Amino acid sequence: NKSDRSRNSARTLAPTLVISTASPPKLLPPKLTPSPTPTPMSSASPPTPPQLPLTLQLTVLCAALNSCNLGYDLGITADVTPLLENAFNLSEDNVSLFVGSLNFFALIGALVSPRVSDALGRRFSFMLTSVMFIFGVSIQSVSNTFGA
Repeated sequence: NKSDRSRNSARTLAPTLVISTASPPKLLPPKLTPSPTPTPMSSASPPTPPQLPLTLQLTVLCAALNSCNLGYDLGITADVTPLLENAFNLSEDNVSLFVGSLNFFALIGALVSPRVSDALGRRFSFMLTSVMFIFGVSIQSVSNTFGA
């Protein structure tokens, strides 16, 4: 008897699978609301967008030129590297140092620039980095050897 009860209780505890013959719900398209009726256009011209201040335009131009300047220098470095390698008799390590230095210092600048910009302001930061960039290019231009 005990074994019959345990079998019956096991049967009642077993999960039952009910298969529904009802069709799945249909997806209806979203209800479209009619757009408001357009108002008749007057003969006046459309409003002109507001003009940006000149200082903002110049700041945006400087930021864009700074990115172009970095890309230009990377392109020039790729073309000049073989010439410098032959002219200065550079080893592979020296060439790697020359080519990687621009990217390395650009990385340092990207990490430091938020703090400098917060401390000095954006305009002064742009001027400072431009002067540093010109100074570095000037040193490279007047150098006649790679080593000390």
